[in-house]
Amino acid sequence: MPFTVYEHANDPFNYFMGMLIFSDATIGLVCNVFIIAIFFRVGEMRNSFSIICLFRAFNNTFVLVEFIIDFLPLTIWGWTPLSLFLESTMLSFGNTLYVANQWICILLALNRFIAIYFYEHYDKFCAFRPTLANIEAYGFYYNPDFMSIKYPIYTNITNATLTDGGNVELNTFEIMTKIFTVSVVILNILTFLKISYYYITESRTETQFARERIKKNAKLFLQTLFQDSLYIVDMLFMMYFSTLSDSRFWGFISWTFVWCNVHSVDGVIMLLFTEHKKSLSSLFMQTSTIDEKRRWASRTSQLKTFTSTRY
Repeated sequence: MPFTVYEHANDPFNYFMGMLIFSDATIGLVCNVFIIAIFFRVGEMRNSFSIICLFRAFNNTFVLVEFIIDFLPLTIWGWTPLSLFLESTMLSFGNTLYVANQWICILLALNRFIAIYFYEHYDKFCAFRPTLANIEAYGFYYNPDFMSIKYPIYTNITNATLTDGGNVELNTFEIMTKIFTVSVVILNILTFLKISYYYITESRTETQFARERIKKNAKLFLQTLFQDSLYIVDMLFMMYFSTLSDSRFWGFISWTFVWCNVHSVDGVIMLLFTEHKKSLSSLFMQTSTIDEKRRWASRTSQLKTFTSTRY
C-alpha cells in the first residue's frame, strides 16, 4: 500500500525535508528576483540573451513561491492552506512553466550556436524582438491547462505525489524530454567544438575585438551548459534514478527536492554569470544613500525647530 504524507504527519523527518525545501527555495527566490531587478535597472542589459534569462527568472520565481506556500506545508504537516482548485491551478501552471523553461533551454543553446557559427546574421535572428517573439510563440505561456491535459495526475492531487512520485503516465513527457535532450546536446556539442577550434587555432591571429567576442561567447556558452545540465539531471532523476529505491527520503529527493533545486540553482547560475553585479550593489548603495539623506533632513528639521523654539 503506497504511503502518503498523512501517514507520516508526526515524523520529525518531515521538518528536515521542509528545511531543505525552505532554504533551497529562499536562496533561489533571492537570486531570481535579483536577476529581474538587474534587467529592469540596466538598460544595456536588454539583449536577446538577457530577455531569455528574464523569462527563466520569472518562471523560477513562480515555481519557488509555489514550493514555499504549497509543497512546504504539505511536506511538514500533510496539508496545504490552498484550496483544491487553487492548488491544482498552481501545479498546472507551474508545470507549464517548467516545460516552457525546457524550450527556453533550446532557445538559449540555439542563441549561442548562431552567435558562434552565424555571427553576421545574429542580429537578424537573435535580436531582442525576434527572441521575444520566439518565446511568446511557444504558446505555453498562454495555455496553462496544457499540463493538466497531458498529465492526469495533477487533476487529482494527492500528497503521495510530493514524496513518493506515484504512478505517473510519462509517455508524452518522455517523448518531449528526449527531443529536448537530443536538441540541447547536439547544439551544445557543435558550439563547444567551434569555440575550442577558435581558442586552439585562431585566437592568436584574430583581432582584439574578435578575441573579446570569442571570450564572451565562451563565457555565455559555459552558463548555457550549466543551466541546460540542470534540467537533464532532473529528468534523469525523475525517469530513472527515482526507481532505484522505494524509500521515502529517496522519493523526496528524486521528485521534490531536485525539482526545487533546478529552479533555485538556475537563478544562482544566472546571478553568478551576470556582468552587471555592480548595478545591483549600486542599487543598495543608492537606497542607503536615500535613507541617509532622509535621516539628515529629519535631523536638520528637528534642529531648526529646537532653535526657533529657544530663541
